[in-house]
This record gives sequence, C-alpha cells and structure tokens, in this order.
Amino acid sequence: YDAPRRQEVLNVISLEFSRTALAGQVVSPEFVRKRDWIDTAWPANLRAQGHWPQVQYYCLMSTAGCYTDFHVDFGGTAVWYHVFRGQKVFYLIKPTPENLKAYEAWICDAKQDSTFFPDTIGGPTECARVEINAGQTFFIPSGWLHAVLTPVDSLVFGGNFLPGLATVDLQLAVRDIEKRTHVKKEYTFPLFVPCLFFGLATALVRLKTTAAAAQLDTLVALTTREDNKDVDVSTTPAPLTAREHRGLAALIEACGAWAADEAACDDRERPFLTLAAEAAGCTSTTELVEAAREALAAVPEPKPKFTIKLQRGADDEAAPAPPPKVVFSPAASYGGARPGYVFMTGSKGLGYYMEGTEAPPAPAAAPPPPVPEEAPVRYRAGPAWDRMAPAPAPLDEDDAEFELAAAEERKRAAPRPRK
Repeated sequence: YDAPRRQEVLNVISLEFSRTALAGQVVSPEFVRKRDWIDTAWPANLRAQGHWPQVQYYCLMSTAGCYTDFHVDFGGTAVWYHVFRGQKVFYLIKPTPENLKAYEAWICDAKQDSTFFPDTIGGPTECARVEINAGQTFFIPSGWLHAVLTPVDSLVFGGNFLPGLATVDLQLAVRDIEKRTHVKKEYTFPLFVPCLFFGLATALVRLKTTAAAAQLDTLVALTTREDNKDVDVSTTPAPLTAREHRGLAALIEACGAWAADEAACDDRERPFLTLAAEAAGCTSTTELVEAAREALAAVPEPKPKFTIKLQRGADDEAAPAPPPKVVFSPAASYGGARPGYVFMTGSKGLGYYMEGTEAPPAPAAAPPPPVPEEAPVRYRAGPAWDRMAPAPAPLDEDDAEFELAAAEERKRAAPRPRK
C-alpha cells in the first residue's frame, strides 16, 4: 500500500463487519434505520440469536484507479454510502424495464468485458454522474444500475437495506434476473425470502392497525362522552401510499408463490417463514398470504398526490384552448417592434400583422429607364441599304439645304491630286 509504485490495484468491497468490534463505532443513518425491514420487521430475538441478514455494514477500502463495472446490488436493495476518506465517482442509470432487460442481456453476453453497458441503451448520456467527497453520504435507490470509479485512495462505510413496500417491485424484478442468470447463492441477498415474509407480516399488522384506528375515529366522532376527548390515536400507522399499495400487491403474489414452492427456500430458511406467519397471528404461510390479500382488498388503492403528465392520452381531459391571438392591430404610425408581429400595410390597412398571416407588400416597380434620344440617321440609296432599312421620308427644304452645305464642305476638304 505504501510502495511508491504499486504492482496491483486492490479493491476490498465485501467486508461485512457486523460481528466485529468495528460495529460499535459505525451506525447507519437514521433515515435508513427507520425504513430498513431488517431493523423494523426482522424479530429482535432472532437477531439476538445471531440469525439475520448481515448486509447492513460494510467497510470498503479502494486504491486509486479502482473501477467496479455496472451492476445492481443483490436483491435490488438500496444502499447507503459514506465516504470517510478519499473520493468516489458514481455513474447511475434508472432501472426502467427496458434498461433492466438490456442489463440482463449484457451480463449474459460473451463480449461483456469489451462492451460499455451504456452503449447498449443509448450511450453515456443515459448516465447520471455523481461525485462523493470525504464527509458526504450518498443513497442509491433500490434497483438502480451503477458503476463506481475511485480517483484517489478511499475508505468508505456503507450498507444495503430493504426500504419497505414502495420498492418491492424492483427488488422482485432484480431477484428474477438473478435467478435467470444463475447467480451463485453466496452472491445473493442472504435470507431474502424470509425477510420479505417478515415484511409481509409487518404490512398485515399495519393494515389491521389502520383499520382499527379508523373504526375508533368513527366511534369517537359519533359519541359525545367527555372522556373520549382523551383518546390518543397519534401512533396510528399512516395509510398506504399508491406505490406501497402496488408494492404490497406484488409482495402478496410473490409470497403466495414461495409458500407453495418447496424449492423457494432451503431447509435453513423455511422455519423463518413459519415464524413470520406467527408474528402476524397466523398459523401458516398460506394463511398469512390470504389474510394479507383480504386486508389489501378492503383498502381502496389511493390516488397519487400528484401526477406529472408527459403527454396527454386518449382518456385524459383535453387541455383548455389558449386565448385567440390578435391577427391585426391597426396603427397610424410605427410604434416600435412587437414580438411576433410585422408593421406593414396589408389587406386590412396600415398596422401590425401577425407573422405568417399576411404576405408582405410587393416592392414598388422601378420606373423604366429613360429612352435616350436617337441621333438623326442619314440614309443612302442603294439596293443593299433598301433591304436593311425602310425607305427614308422625303427631305424638307431645311434638310435639303443642310445636305447641300455639307456636300460642299466635304468637297473643299477632300485632297486634290498633284499635277
């Protein structure tokens, strides 16, 4: 590490230290601890016995020049990432269905090592570039594809977490990719199926508590007893959001399939499924799934708080028509430029016309050039001349006198032969 010239570029990215003394010195962000199913859904007694998904605390040590190619963290989990020393550069791609499909094809391609993944989805412009410097913490949402560059020697603390119902669909999609691409079990999220069953049990308890609280609110509103004013329902869980509702529906279907498939879990994991059912007051995983399905059916799917429409579909209301624009505004004189209008004299008179609605007036035709006065033409008689020009008009007395004087002058100026 201290050598002036390093022979190799070393990158330690899989050192999980939950069971070491370092665990007492590092704590994940509160934002993570309040949402991670490993903290909120996994039973504390199982954790005390040493049974839990150990993916929450990693120490990453990277020398300058390290690069981790594009990937999705196992199980589609989200990531928290704190740069203690050095710098990291992330290149991120949104996990759309099209991008995930292209990613799956890329990791199965024999030319993967020589193919830059963004080139398969439109080029590097599809990436978002994020620099994380020392002292900064970065969160990668569930399922996002990313690559990591280490410009300088770096020390990082981070971890993976399952943020709840809102992103379950992405976690299930990534798990399906791992299954189809035959990722080895040691490289997948440990205890993934049991953790999602405990998440389902927590969601069922939440639905029951929300329904009970709604009934209590109704009773408090209907009665006039004075002591009911002291009823505290501030601890009632918040109702499901639209994304959580869709996520829970996907989770119920997945857990139903796992409950019916003996091969979904190994012998070590299956007992945890029964414990998850018992945590929700059910006797079996099948009963847990059916109870969650019935509870969800009783909750209408909420509408999103806001919607961003990129384009209007056939079922959307038509947008109100814009106010009509003034095509012509009369003006006795030019009053300055007006954007989108031309000052001219058109079919409606002098004024401002909207661009493109009136053809500009044709420029005034230039007056014809004056015809130069022709010099008087003198005609001579003869057959050839008669064919080239019309016969001259007869000379009047002045012209005849002029011609006679000119002939006399030419005779005097002509040279005389010597004797």
